[in-house]
Amino acid sequence: VKAKKATTKDSGKNSTKESEREPVKDIEIIKGEVVKIVDVDVYNAYRNNGLVVVDYNAVWCRPCTRFAPEFERIAKDYPGTIFLSVDTD
Repeated sequence: VKAKKATTKDSGKNSTKESEREPVKDIEIIKGEVVKIVDVDVYNAYRNNGLVVVDYNAVWCRPCTRFAPEFERIAKDYPGTIFLSVDTD
């Protein structure tokens, strides 16, 4: 997954402001497999591209880790759907 973050100059420091963010460009939308999301901009780009199923999880959560293989199997069963995995930590 490729993503570009928009940053703005603020008093000589790089900062990103929600109102000044540019849309994510050059992102390949992957369907039929689970995509691990680590950036809100990438999440938003996927969210706006069709049917999306999101699994919010944490590494310390035992039910979450037990569900992960099932979530990946379901993603393969529905290749036209976007499946995202978001680590809440």
